[in-house]
Amino acid sequence: MLKENGKMVFLIMIFFSILFVNSNVMAEDVVLKYLTHSTLEEPARTIILNGIAKFEKDNPNIKIDVESVPNDQIQQKAVTYAKVGMFPDLVGLQGMGIEPFASDGNLLDITDKVKEDKLADQFMDLEAGKGLDGKVYGLPLYGGTDALYYNPKLFKEVGLDPDNPPKTYAELLKYAQKLTKPDIGQYGMGIYGATVHAVRIMHYMSNAGSREGRMLKLNEDKKSWDILVNSPTSLKGWQFLNSLVKAEVVPPNTVELTYPDLISLFAQEKVAMITTGPWGIATIKSSNPDIEFKISQHPTIDGSKPVLRTAPLITAIGSETEHPAEAYKFLKYLTINVGVELAANGYGIMTQKAANDPRIAKNPQMVVFANQQKNAYFSAQELLLPEWLQVKDQAWGPAWENMLIGNLTPEEAVNQAARDIKDILGSKGNLIYPVK
Repeated sequence: MLKENGKMVFLIMIFFSILFVNSNVMAEDVVLKYLTHSTLEEPARTIILNGIAKFEKDNPNIKIDVESVPNDQIQQKAVTYAKVGMFPDLVGLQGMGIEPFASDGNLLDITDKVKEDKLADQFMDLEAGKGLDGKVYGLPLYGGTDALYYNPKLFKEVGLDPDNPPKTYAELLKYAQKLTKPDIGQYGMGIYGATVHAVRIMHYMSNAGSREGRMLKLNEDKKSWDILVNSPTSLKGWQFLNSLVKAEVVPPNTVELTYPDLISLFAQEKVAMITTGPWGIATIKSSNPDIEFKISQHPTIDGSKPVLRTAPLITAIGSETEHPAEAYKFLKYLTINVGVELAANGYGIMTQKAANDPRIAKNPQMVVFANQQKNAYFSAQELLLPEWLQVKDQAWGPAWENMLIGNLTPEEAVNQAARDIKDILGSKGNLIYPVK
């Protein structure tokens, strides 16, 4: 009897040992594939990887497998994964948006979870995470608006008050003229010339007098796009920027200038003013740790509060994930908790938690971006239009570059852009203003 009892106890012990081992294996078996470009640049890489390490420590049954892909390749990578049925558990949709992935069924609808968790109260805006069907498919990790960066030392040298930066377009031109010294290679203002970054001039269009200062606007039918690049307000934005070129207050090779080029020129004190987002703070400092610069609101045509475009980096969950609950848990942690750290390091303010963080709320430079974000509008075409890259590279960019080098007047340029956008979009594009 004792033998039998001993045998039974032994078997029970083996059973529970196997159960314990299996439960541990199962607990460690949740691996989430996360496709992103953000881990290829500093300080985002360190911030995100540290955040993942903390998440894994707090959730030992979940592991995050990061696949880092360059910014200009991530769209093709995601498209390829979708075609072969290997879409990742989570993806950072940089340089692209929710569409066409949502319409094609590649993304998980998290509308109910977002509503249940009241995330609309935590994020500045959730519009960028919605598909054409109005459902929520992703959450913003970072993003922001452009503001005016300026060099107070160069201001003082020409008798300008560094505590009174330009607020209107007219003032911006006047200040730029005073700050330009071509004999020493110094220019008052820097603007984005190369096609790859030319979309940033939309800020000058949206603040030239009306809401019609846009490239495109999603029509109320949610199926077509109103072409507004040649609206009277948009034209004013292009005319002002062209006036900077004509006045020779921007570098003579402006048509070639990209974001890194302008940052470099500003850091070298060869350009006195530029516009860029909060990420510029760390980039400029890394180029020249000793430079002093200030940040003020983006100028507008009349000095009013700017209304600026924002196209945040959306992170979404793949619809075929085997672990939707764990993926959603990580998505919230990434966009809210890690998002605060990214915001504090200049990656843009997407949540109330970030806006209230002392590192931002008490930083006069970051406060500018926090205030502008409240008034920002979601640039729908950059996240919802499947033909966006064609529009940018084949219509918008060439028209802009041709204006910069004097081949087209501003009016000719915006009309050429409108016509070419219409050709690309076909029946999906509505010409609101006649093309001349």
